[in-house]
Amino acid sequence: MPELDTDLLTESLVEALETMAFISPMPWEGDLPPAPSNGYVVSIRHHTDQTRTCRLIAPGEFADHLANNLLGELEPGQDAFVRASDALKELMNVVSGAMLRAAEAQSSAVLAIDLPQVEQVDDASKWDAIIAKQGVIQLDADGFLLVLSLSTGV
Repeated sequence: MPELDTDLLTESLVEALETMAFISPMPWEGDLPPAPSNGYVVSIRHHTDQTRTCRLIAPGEFADHLANNLLGELEPGQDAFVRASDALKELMNVVSGAMLRAAEAQSSAVLAIDLPQVEQVDDASKWDAIIAKQGVIQLDADGFLLVLSLSTGV
């Protein structure tokens, strides 16, 4: 069966950010920054031999930075939240596609992904709980903390 793991998730995210947005993530070093006043959790489910959920947790400022790199500066009248969440969803679509292509090369099983979902996080305690979980990957993307996780099940 195909193997979707955190190493593949990390490699896929790094490649997508470098290719799409000219951002080169590195492992996070040092203390974690304080919780942002707003953040995003972008999740996408992969269906292979079992259901796995990939999550990207990012501060709102990173989402704006990503959107600017992909789409140019925010135009007057544009909805910044919609623009930032669209950029994050597109990023996760590309990451998921790369992961599934790699997994598909190992298997003849039917593989599928759901549409990405975006949730805003504006509660510092929820942010801290998410990034403190065991098994998460913490990356530095142009000075912003990105947190990745891969879980089995819904």
